[in-house]
Amino acid sequence: MSRTGIFALAVALLAGGVLLISVQLAGRNRMESIVETKTLRVEKDETPADKAEWLTEYTLTERSGKQFDSHSLDGKVHVVNFFFTACPTACPLQTQKVQELDRDFGPSGVHFLSITCDPDTDTPAVLQQYAKKYGADPERWVFLTGDFAYIRRVAAEVYWSPLQERGHREDFVVVDKWGKVRGNFPWNHPEQIIAMRELLSTLIAETEPPSETISESEPQPEDVTEEEAINSATSSE
Repeated sequence: MSRTGIFALAVALLAGGVLLISVQLAGRNRMESIVETKTLRVEKDETPADKAEWLTEYTLTERSGKQFDSHSLDGKVHVVNFFFTACPTACPLQTQKVQELDRDFGPSGVHFLSITCDPDTDTPAVLQQYAKKYGADPERWVFLTGDFAYIRRVAAEVYWSPLQERGHREDFVVVDKWGKVRGNFPWNHPEQIIAMRELLSTLIAETEPPSETISESEPQPEDVTEEEAINSATSSE
């Protein structure tokens, strides 16, 4: 082989080596970036250890695209459920139960909040189409989305309900006019829904905040742990 050929071969081998190293470094940097992002996401999801820093109010995005402030619920009995529109089985049945409750209690002033646990899919436009299928009156039944880490904190700290992406408890959270959680009721247990209906009738008639005795009987937010979220959440993915 001529000197020119040998030189060209050496240059080609050198260029190939540089390219391989560059690809390896790029891949390594990308993986480090992914790991760093995942770590930040986990840290962001964590509920503060100090309960004084727990959320007591929140703002999410309604299907209309407008901001929904939880203070708009002041003085109103409301029922909260978590769901996601891509769920093929349980969530549609759950939403039908909300529809029935809205039909029976909405005219009496009860409000309903359906909060997605799959916000990447459930944009306001998607929620708007989903709500339309159930004839949800936006004046009393809202569909909410937002950042998942924030939604997860709302679920745990405000409503004492563990949440995962596309994973949630199969229950309704009932909240009184003063923002106190008064009960959790599995939607797929008929006897629980009967008890829930009785409670809603009681809460509608209330004119004073519940006594300390009632408050002490409520589920304790410190019982909501990551392990419970994993074990108790229902995924219909």
